Amino acid sequence: MVSRWYYAHDGEKIGPCSGPQLQDLASLGRILSGDTVWKEGIEKGSLACKVKGLFPPAAAAPVAELPAEPASGAATVRDILLPAVLVETTGQQSPKPISATPKRPNPPPQPVKSLRAVGGKGVVIVGQDGINVKFRKKCTACAHEDTCWHTLRIQAGTTRVSFFCPKCRKKRDGEIQGYAS
Repeated sequence: MVSRWYYAHDGEKIGPCSGPQLQDLASLGRILSGDTVWKEGIEKGSLACKVKGLFPPAAAAPVAELPAEPASGAATVRDILLPAVLVETTGQQSPKPISATPKRPNPPPQPVKSLRAVGGKGVVIVGQDGINVKFRKKCTACAHEDTCWHTLRIQAGTTRVSFFCPKCRKKRDGEIQGYAS
């Protein structure tokens, strides 16, 4: 006697179907690894990704988290263990798994371009490492220099920074010129 299989997809119970039909549905993407699958006569089901032989080895992806409550009365893999072989022995050979396409090797990392920064008006450069620049803000009117350092990523072109001068009590602007070295 051929076993009858059922599955639940998007909250809808579908079936009955034979073991080979179930495999065909899985290979076509109609059954997903997170769907619940069960056999006739068994009240509780299992996740499709846990059923051996249902998906080709490369296509079976594990589900990250099991739902707390099974959808539409179906049970989870915690409640039942399905048999290891899905297809009934009918004398036919099981389909060969589709081999995954080989992955291309990652290209070598590109060297990081070293950038340089030059302080424009209102900025005093303290240090730089080719990626970031450390600077102090300086008022162009009263020459008050900020006591703290600021860090900024070097970008090609002009970068403008603004600050409040406590001595003049006005907003001042500064510029940093960045270029590739």
